[in-house]
Amino acid sequence: MRAAKSLKILEQHLTAEEWLALGRPTVADLSVFVYVALAPMGDISLEPYPKVREWIERIKGLRGFFGIEGLDDPMVLRR
Repeated sequence: MRAAKSLKILEQHLTAEEWLALGRPTVADLSVFVYVALAPMGDISLEPYPKVREWIERIKGLRGFFGIEGLDDPMVLRR
């Protein structure tokens, strides 16, 4: 329930803004990104949150970005 509430707030913010603060990528985006992007590992679907998914892709597209285990396949650690 907390995750759904938090994701709804994030979705609403990202409907009006591309980034979490200052109109550009900041440490705020990177700090929140890991928890949100890996939410499916905790059986939390991001499907209802299109703006959140777009934000995740924007972060993944940043120059110098490198992935982490489970990012492209959130179920990887469950195998």
